[in-house]
Amino acid sequence: MRLSWAISILAFLLTTTVRNILLWLNICAPCYNNSNTMRSYLLIFLFLLTACSALKSKTDIPKLGESVWNLTAIEQRPVNFDGRAFIKFDEKENKVSGKALCNSYFSDYEMIGQKITFSSVGSTKMYCEGIMDEENQIITQLQKTKRYEVKSDFLYFYSGEKLLLTFKR
Repeated sequence: MRLSWAISILAFLLTTTVRNILLWLNICAPCYNNSNTMRSYLLIFLFLLTACSALKSKTDIPKLGESVWNLTAIEQRPVNFDGRAFIKFDEKENKVSGKALCNSYFSDYEMIGQKITFSSVGSTKMYCEGIMDEENQIITQLQKTKRYEVKSDFLYFYSGEKLLLTFKR
């Protein structure tokens, strides 16, 4: 909301400034009295400003593959696995790999905007006493994931509005 107000104010100030510069240069003196021409210039300027904002937002998508993300919570329940549960992204191959405490896992993923899905999740099948429930829950939650969000150093996986997994860089 604040960003849209800032863009509106900036657009007004820039439009006024451009109009004044054109008048000062005596380039658009007839345009000043013709509101349709000024309206056209304003619409072109706002279109360009919006297009630039859209381009900027695509480059602001965080790079997930630049870090190892350590699991810190399952369904908002804090966990401390001392780096034994993590996820790594290979953005070139659209694959993830990681560890779910005892076993390694791997998967292809598809990401469009903030939506993410993991397909063909596989893992090694060692039995580890006392941690298999948590491990199975990690893999299950990964398979349910439909959306992600990055805030500061945290990566959140959601299914709808339900927070499934939380990771920290």
